[in-house]
Amino acid sequence: DTDTPVLHNNLCHKGPDKGAEGIIYRTIDVGDADSDELGRSIILTVNATSDDGGPDCSYNPFSAKSNGMQGLYGSINLWSGSSVNLDFNFYDEKEFNAKGKSAAKLTMTDLALTMFDLDTGKNGASTEFVELSGFDEYKIKKDTEVKVHAESHHPGFTKFSASTEGTGEDNPTDPIALTAQQQNRAVTALYKNAGHIRAKIGAGKGKGPRFFTFVFRPSLLCAITVQEGFKPRLPDLVYKPPMQVPVKVRMGEEWTHFLALKRGQRVPMGF
Repeated sequence: DTDTPVLHNNLCHKGPDKGAEGIIYRTIDVGDADSDELGRSIILTVNATSDDGGPDCSYNPFSAKSNGMQGLYGSINLWSGSSVNLDFNFYDEKEFNAKGKSAAKLTMTDLALTMFDLDTGKNGASTEFVELSGFDEYKIKKDTEVKVHAESHHPGFTKFSASTEGTGEDNPTDPIALTAQQQNRAVTALYKNAGHIRAKIGAGKGKGPRFFTFVFRPSLLCAITVQEGFKPRLPDLVYKPPMQVPVKVRMGEEWTHFLALKRGQRVPMGF
């Protein structure tokens, strides 16, 4: 499917796909509006590594087939009490399709990575954390629930960990429309001239799986604040002329029901 953003899914050779290790995404570079980067097709690869960035990996997934995307977010899951080191790299899509990982890696002039929904299980168990390196600065909200540890057990990395309990009901669904609490459980890292990004995600001792969601955009700088229970608008319906015609509505009008007619039938009054 040319529309799917996940082209390959086999992080640390845990499947579900066979072959090369890692997750491969197809995405679009937003870039600056006046730059050549705007709109170019990018291949993002995510590989599991050892602590020092080497090819050896250790990863304990809850559901490898659930890796890839979760709604509008990139998503990687694991069991509580485990962690995985990750290496993100970027390629021009045409070059990658022709040469694979032997293609020249891209240097991203301005790059942002936002990690979402850092929370804990009951009684502080299964505390989620992410460790990042190489960023120029990071952004958290004034009332953040994220704890920042300048020195982690991973030299050169800054650790961001959860401090409050969460449930699936408070998970974000739109990276640019977030409640205050969803913003308080996120961190945005900003990079300049990034050739790749190294990260570590994990959760403390506890029960059950943990899901980590992310996007490569500065959500804490550009997201609108919405109320609890916010539901994003439905996507526009796709129509194919000439047989399908869009119906324009005025502000305040709502769809009530659909009327099906056979050829030759008259449309009743009121429709």
